[in-house]
Amino acid sequence: MAQVLIRAGVVLWIAHVALVLLTWYLSPHDDASIPSREANPREPKRAQSATNRVQIAPEIARTSGEDEHVNDLSAYSSVLNALRSLPALRAANRGRYAIRTRRLVLGGEQRNVEEPQAKTPGLVVVGLDGTIEYAGSEDGLDEYGISAGSLAAVVDVGDLVVMPGLVDPHVHINEASDPDRTSWEGFASATKAAAAGGTTTILDMPLNCIPSTVSMSALRAKVEAMALSKLFVDVGLIGGVIPSNEDELVDLVERGGVLAFKSFMIDSQSADFPHVNLETLSRSMQVIGARFGTSIPYMLHAELAPEEAEGDKNSTQARRALVSESSYSEFMRSRPDAWEVDAVMAALDRAHRTGCHVHICHLSSVHAARLVRFARGLGANVTAETCTQYLLYSAEQIPDGRPEFKCAPPIRQEQNRRELWKLLIEGDAIQLIASDHSPTLPKYKNLDSGNVRDAWGGISGLQHRLLGVWTAATELGNVLSLEALSALLSEQPAAIFGLDGMKGRLAHGYDADLVIWDPEGKTLVTESNFYARHKVSPMLNSVLRGRVLATLVHGELSYVAWEDLEPQQQENSNLVSPGQLLVRTDDSGVLGKVSRLAPSSHLLRLKSESMSPAPPSQCKNENAM
Repeated sequence: MAQVLIRAGVVLWIAHVALVLLTWYLSPHDDASIPSREANPREPKRAQSATNRVQIAPEIARTSGEDEHVNDLSAYSSVLNALRSLPALRAANRGRYAIRTRRLVLGGEQRNVEEPQAKTPGLVVVGLDGTIEYAGSEDGLDEYGISAGSLAAVVDVGDLVVMPGLVDPHVHINEASDPDRTSWEGFASATKAAAAGGTTTILDMPLNCIPSTVSMSALRAKVEAMALSKLFVDVGLIGGVIPSNEDELVDLVERGGVLAFKSFMIDSQSADFPHVNLETLSRSMQVIGARFGTSIPYMLHAELAPEEAEGDKNSTQARRALVSESSYSEFMRSRPDAWEVDAVMAALDRAHRTGCHVHICHLSSVHAARLVRFARGLGANVTAETCTQYLLYSAEQIPDGRPEFKCAPPIRQEQNRRELWKLLIEGDAIQLIASDHSPTLPKYKNLDSGNVRDAWGGISGLQHRLLGVWTAATELGNVLSLEALSALLSEQPAAIFGLDGMKGRLAHGYDADLVIWDPEGKTLVTESNFYARHKVSPMLNSVLRGRVLATLVHGELSYVAWEDLEPQQQENSNLVSPGQLLVRTDDSGVLGKVSRLAPSSHLLRLKSESMSPAPPSQCKNENAM
């Protein structure tokens, strides 16, 4: 009887959701006004001059003669030189040091330090172990038993913003055992790009590397590649769920230490990573929910084409053939937002029945976002992300023949963009902003031919997430405070993926992961300051609002802006590479809180255990992301 009642309740819930969606579709939505950040009295007000804003809409920003000197660092030289002394200080083991600032964003419920409210500057004290000993107003230092005389150095960055290092849970690093796919992007280049953008923690997706991370042997190949590479930021791994690997899922967490799982609900265009049908999705959620409850998020590429749900691949190919090669608008219409709505609804239904924590990746449809908000209001254990490109660009801006803008789901219309922003600020539908960094070789982006239809569907956005979001928020009328920005890019991603207590805030005992940046500055994106392996991005040659000046990981200087003027250092940086591997298992192999390990240490443990053979790889060059 109880099962009958539960099933009846699920049916009624789905019917109610459908009615809500239908009502919304039929109602007018001409007013996409975005609430001002000034409506929240807790958020500090910083006036921005309209003449200083970087105009992204209605046309895509490109450089002009007046932008030639945007990247001049002379105004920051004293701060950069002081920061550059930190590696020597740390190498000499001279003790704790501090960063002083008038604009300190702490995260959480802590009171930020920002003029004119603050009578004294903010201070972050970094211990020898790479964790934070104190963060807050300088006059509160004594309460923690820290005397000013015990500090080996104090670097004063003036009015530059110091806030928690960013956490990006959606990054595709293509390095494993296949050298051809590694040429798309590797751990050294990706983590350096992350550091240059203020990101200090990334989670690596199970594709597009070869082999995909869907088995213990494939995971070992990835960890081995990490052990041989420089890591400029911390990296956690995500396991893949495909139709044939349900028996691997528990081991991938308990022995492999993955922090989450990922599936596609639509063809990923990668034979090495087939999508799951709805039956497999249900079984996988049952395994994950039964074993791990809500502690391991199940990330979904949530698009569900009618023919995919029915297993009809011929319809997929026929529909694709109807899209002209260079038309962006036709490509966008070929992946309608109804696909996102259908996929999210199917995922929510199955999550409700299994108790699994579902995380919806790269939401681009405001309709799907509203569905997530509705489900969360009913208590559903679902979280969602959107991405920089959906907040910064709109379809009306993108000319035909510009495949660098191609991603999936696609960038949609301006009205959709503004309503996404509104939901983002309200906070119930979208909890974080990720990059969905999905690079490839330039030849697969079809830049010369302008063939959008057949181009690789992914954007290289890891480095420019902070500045891209800040640019869009500024253009829309300063709709994000620094506090809200940090929550979306740092604190909330850390909490969702089990990193709270380590990442996402500046507080005692947290990792000393910091970004130091100037929100009033500008950055001209050029090949010389673009650290991803291949310099292909819609942001290339654009001016973005803000300037990242330094990034610290575990208190070590992982990036300083002087490197932008010395391109040879991008491959042979004299800075340390302090990144480590984040795993769900401790040294004894027991599932618990996330811990940090050297990749080589985790590799030794993996090699000591019996491994199943890695699955054969047949990955092809297409639109997986």
